[in-house]
Amino acid sequence: MHAPGQVACRPFRIRHFLLLAAVLLTGLVVVIMVRQNHEPVWEPASQYVFRGRVSGLGWVSAFVSLDGQTATVELNTDDGCFIAELGGEFVNGQITAQEVAWTGENTSRPVRTLEAALSDSPLSLQGTLTETATGQTRTLELQPVARYWTLSEKKGLQVFNRGWGMTASASIPEFIEPTELDAQTVDWLKEEARAVMDGVVAGVKPGWREQLRHFRFPAATGQWVFHTTWHVESRSPNLISLRGDSRDYTGGAHGNYSTTSQTWWRQEGDVLGVELRDLFREHSGWETNLQAAIGRNLARQKLQRGVEGVTAENIHAEIHLAGAFAPFTVNPHGIAFYFDPYVAGSFAEGRYRVFLPFTELESYLRTDGPMADLRPAPVKDGRR
Repeated sequence: MHAPGQVACRPFRIRHFLLLAAVLLTGLVVVIMVRQNHEPVWEPASQYVFRGRVSGLGWVSAFVSLDGQTATVELNTDDGCFIAELGGEFVNGQITAQEVAWTGENTSRPVRTLEAALSDSPLSLQGTLTETATGQTRTLELQPVARYWTLSEKKGLQVFNRGWGMTASASIPEFIEPTELDAQTVDWLKEEARAVMDGVVAGVKPGWREQLRHFRFPAATGQWVFHTTWHVESRSPNLISLRGDSRDYTGGAHGNYSTTSQTWWRQEGDVLGVELRDLFREHSGWETNLQAAIGRNLARQKLQRGVEGVTAENIHAEIHLAGAFAPFTVNPHGIAFYFDPYVAGSFAEGRYRVFLPFTELESYLRTDGPMADLRPAPVKDGRR
């Protein structure tokens, strides 16, 4: 026989155990939700901008993004003719890519191979760029220009990458040796990132209760993602041109992406936003001629991507004037225009980048204002 006190001991302990487990589980859920909904803070990202001269190519910049064992590299030359987006293994500091697809004005460039190493003491990007058709190899050694920081805000509940919720984030450069214009640009980018994220959260929050239906098990991995990365396309003491790449996923077969841009010009202490018309002479007919040049370039690229039945005329008719001129970035050699999916083609075609060198637009360009900083007068006998 058991003593009277011993009879009640077993269920008493079970009840306490269950109560303690419930309290711990509740606390865990609260901690997870609080952590998931924390106030956003700026944190360093594994993204960098490098710049340097490469023989035969002039100035080259590289945007490097490291994600675990993968490295993505985008190479840009100042003349805007070539862009490469690479994906490769990042192992022991080595970035390798067997094929590099170059796009732009010069489409006859052979396939290239990039082999590069990213070192951190000191930080630099070194390697070789080889044209596979000729075997010609160019050495590159690029120095860091900026390190990226990311602001991220999460809402909802997520446990081991499962749950429902959303993440809004933005990545911006912090320059290693900033000018006054750099500092003002970074301040603007921070304010812009915060405003955009607040807008995303406010736009989604009213419909969360209804959206919960889409995140029920077994579809418990429903996570909405909104992210923007600002790339430095051109930079000088008085002018900086930026490209913003945004992507989002809210369910469905695939996400979407879009492009925005901003160019700033500093004049006598004031920082002014540069619009396309600021680069051209009034009443010169630049709008019509620029749209025709864009149409010819787009038609050529579409044919190269296998799109049938394309002519410069129907491209000209398809893209409205306002859409053809935004967004854009500038560098010392020309203007680049960006056409997102559904603007100049289907989603499967991807984004188009049209680069028009200043030499092609010479008769319409201004020589003052932002153009004076983009294309300084040549030096003759020690004078300009």
